Amino acid sequence: MELTKAHIIYFSPTSTSKKVATAIVQGTGIENTSIIDLTHQSQGNIEIPADSLTVIAVPVYGGKVAPLAMKRMQEIKGNDTPVILVAVYGN
Repeated sequence: MELTKAHIIYFSPTSTSKKVATAIVQGTGIENTSIIDLTHQSQGNIEIPADSLTVIAVPVYGGKVAPLAMKRMQEIKGNDTPVILVAVYGN
């Protein structure tokens, strides 16, 4: 499978998760990217095709992902989409 696009999805109140996800995608060499920012509002129902790499980055507080981030991510659906999940710990 050739990955033709990358989707950067993040919940990032301090921009750290955003920076990490962006750096990961840059490292793949995929230039065609889209950004889905879940930090301040829901983006509605989104379906991501199989020919796209998806990088999802969220901060972890006390070993848990924020409930609001989890709620917003439930609106995103993949179709046999390869995904990289990133938990960003602060401090």
